Amino acid sequence: VTAKKIGKLRQLGELYLSRKHLTYLQPRFDVIAVQLADGKPPNIDHFINAF
Repeated sequence: VTAKKIGKLRQLGELYLSRKHLTYLQPRFDVIAVQLADGKPPNIDHFINAF
């Protein structure tokens, strides 16, 4: 996830919480990475609280 994308996701998260009157909550962003290789099962990584 690029720095630009992180900034955009944080901005959207803050906007969502503001519109839902949930600004007292602390957001957490997880990242799920899925790697596909021919003939192999997918490799899935879950990065908890990535940013």
